[in-house]
Amino acid sequence: MKCIIEYLNELFNIDNETSATIVITLTVFILGFMITWFINALRKFFDRRRTRRLFFDLLKEIDRTALRQSYNFFEFGKKLTIEYQDIFELDKSPINHLDNISHLSINSLHEAFFIGFENLWCRKIRQKAFNKIWIHISALTYWEQQYPNDLKEFINKFNNYEDKRNEELENWRKVSEELIFQVRQQGATGLHLEYFTRYDRIVYGWQTAGQNTHYFTVQRDLIEPLRLLNRDFHDLPVVLVLNNPLLGVTNYYENLVSTLRVYNRQFNSLGISYKNSSKIIAKGLQILK
Repeated sequence: MKCIIEYLNELFNIDNETSATIVITLTVFILGFMITWFINALRKFFDRRRTRRLFFDLLKEIDRTALRQSYNFFEFGKKLTIEYQDIFELDKSPINHLDNISHLSINSLHEAFFIGFENLWCRKIRQKAFNKIWIHISALTYWEQQYPNDLKEFINKFNNYEDKRNEELENWRKVSEELIFQVRQQGATGLHLEYFTRYDRIVYGWQTAGQNTHYFTVQRDLIEPLRLLNRDFHDLPVVLVLNNPLLGVTNYYENLVSTLRVYNRQFNSLGISYKNSSKIIAKGLQILK
């Protein structure tokens, strides 16, 4: 301190009292500046840490619910077969924090992970992980908005084909009853008798089989055997009349099968996408920590 005062006295040609005042003023100013800088740096450090913790908590929940929803998609995909005999219902695990995380400032998040002495290590790797996390958050946000529309579209298509199939099936029933009644009134002989004997056997076998109203069972145990029978007796005039509604039932049944196959692949693909996003987000969390 004495050396500084002497240096100031000689440099500015002033006395000791004036030099001491200057030194004290400068010291107080510098100390004040350093204390203010330190407090601000400390405050920013804790702000960055709070932001990181919030981001981590939201990502953990997104990771958890995305993984659960991927399982729901896989389970739903297993149901999408023509043999399934229950309601096609998709369990849902909404990823609620996607909306919350979208309200965070990207600048604040970037500062929380890439500004400050605590963020000096492995910046390139951590930046890559940060970017990938946001890519998959955006993807999950899009899928969350889109898949309810896909589900609604599937249900509408399936119900439409099922209704038309049922109409054709009811048409077959009416035509069948009318023809059988006419044949019994007139009396069947020869090929007609053989045909309707086998025809009755197929229908009776299906009716007495128990759980026989499901479209897969109806197609396997009633429609296909009757169509095979019609091929054997294709020269009979009644066959053409009965074959038309059977063909209509078959066409709409195949539409049902095709629809289920398409949406089976679609929802399994969603399950894979959600699972992959969950894995990448979880890995990104480990890197950013």
